[in-house]
Amino acid sequence: MVFLDYAAIDRIVQGSAQKGIQVAWKLLEKEPAGLVLVTTFSNQVGESHGAFVGDLSALNWVGTGAAPPTLYVRLEDLGPAGIETWEDLARIEKARLTWDADVFSPATSGNLIARIPGADPSRAMILSAHIDSPNSPGAMDDGSGSVILMEMARVLEAARTQPPTDLYLVWFGSEELGLYGASHFVATHQELLDRTQAMLQTDMLSHPLDGIPAEITLVTWSYGRLGDDRLLWPDYLAEAAASHGVQTVAEDIFTTYSDNSVFGGYNVPHADLIYVDEEAMEATGSLHYAAHIHDPYDTVELAREEGDVLEEMARVVLAAALDVPASTAALRVPPEPEHRALFVASHTEAVHMTPAWFIDLGMALAMEGFDVDLVPYGQPVTDEDLADTDLVVVLPVVDYPSLDTNLNLYDEAWTPEEADALEGYVSDGGLLVLTNSGHRLKYGARIEDVNEDASDANALASRFGLTYQGRALDGIQAQTEGQHPLVAGVATLSLLENNSQRFDPIDSLGAIVLAHVDGEPAVVLVDHGEAGGQVLALADLGILASGRTGPANLPFWQNLARYAAQ
Repeated sequence: MVFLDYAAIDRIVQGSAQKGIQVAWKLLEKEPAGLVLVTTFSNQVGESHGAFVGDLSALNWVGTGAAPPTLYVRLEDLGPAGIETWEDLARIEKARLTWDADVFSPATSGNLIARIPGADPSRAMILSAHIDSPNSPGAMDDGSGSVILMEMARVLEAARTQPPTDLYLVWFGSEELGLYGASHFVATHQELLDRTQAMLQTDMLSHPLDGIPAEITLVTWSYGRLGDDRLLWPDYLAEAAASHGVQTVAEDIFTTYSDNSVFGGYNVPHADLIYVDEEAMEATGSLHYAAHIHDPYDTVELAREEGDVLEEMARVVLAAALDVPASTAALRVPPEPEHRALFVASHTEAVHMTPAWFIDLGMALAMEGFDVDLVPYGQPVTDEDLADTDLVVVLPVVDYPSLDTNLNLYDEAWTPEEADALEGYVSDGGLLVLTNSGHRLKYGARIEDVNEDASDANALASRFGLTYQGRALDGIQAQTEGQHPLVAGVATLSLLENNSQRFDPIDSLGAIVLAHVDGEPAVVLVDHGEAGGQVLALADLGILASGRTGPANLPFWQNLARYAAQ
């Protein structure tokens, strides 16, 4: 059993990943019976206070096969064992520990949803928090947001007050793992999203370190990249909160921030309510190093020291529930939808490969008057789904069984009935975007494990004279060619490295190559049927994704939205 000061590998969370991994690797090479990471309380900037020690320590980032059991303990709690200082800890030669089994078998994550009927059920407001602190105390992140939702429900009940619209209280699971709970929610509640005026994520209270300021902040992702940076929902909410004596600050950040962000791809006004200071976060490396959250000291006792702030945050949430504008349009930047774009994820198990994570693309469609809908994983696409649709985007077949595990668990594939429906949609004059991916993607654009189902796209592609080969193109930049409106003003398209899927030589009549990599087609437009239907086939789903440096293909997405709206 090895006891280690967590500060020795804490740098991985603060950004020095290489050094942190090297330290962790050396520890794992020793093959100890187990590791105990030891933390101590500090409220000083720059000193480790155990951020993420229970959830995302450096050891979680090292792929070495089976890692030894890893636990954490607070130095302050070792007094009964005669350990009060780091020097005492260094003298330990051996130890015997007993720990709870849930370290190895944590509970299954899930969402908890409650509905409070409103006076106008045709409209809805979604208020959320998240409930995942698997191996940390989590009183502030996000016990604080979770109890605010419960308190608001109690207040409404005690006051015998009916909200003006349907009120949905949602506690999301797996926020820290990648917003999985929220991504699943938006995929499976399309009807609710269509009548939702706005959503507010009650993220968390925090206990700022000494000398670091904090303020109640409303964080959103505006349409600024598309020419309109108004913050209609945060500004409206800030004004409503001010009328209740609470001052808030609106922030516009073009990144996935918390559970609220995944609503942006579906044109739902959203904001994240959080007690932070953005400049302090940037100066210290991240939120987790500017304050006590996700560390062994994220406790109720520490949260009580910020009780006044917690009460003010609760007032903001209550304002979101009750001070609702009569018009949904008052909170929405894009125009009223006149068109419909349907993403088909019937066999796409990875929720990070849906509009929940193709947010810029969804917003580009919204600005051209599209309502963005989704056929979720596990629901076969039908003729009824495709009716009255101006654009259909078929997402790749991706399931979680892989070449490294067990292909016999289940295997996703398009059924003949689904292929018939999609081909019929194009034959009747529809525009279909066919995508593929050599890997499962996380966060929209991060390459994960190999997608053994990539060849299943041919069940559809073959209907239009196309075949994916199963080999990647040699490059990550596709050169456009021709004067077609889809590539107007676009010189290159960015692909994900080794994720594309080559096409067989294009011999389909009416096919146009719009972009290529060293002469190999990357984007192909195929005419199909006598009614003017078309298929836009992409070698890489990554063409629709925002990478780490932003939405490089945004002009192409805007062209696609305009073209589909014609």
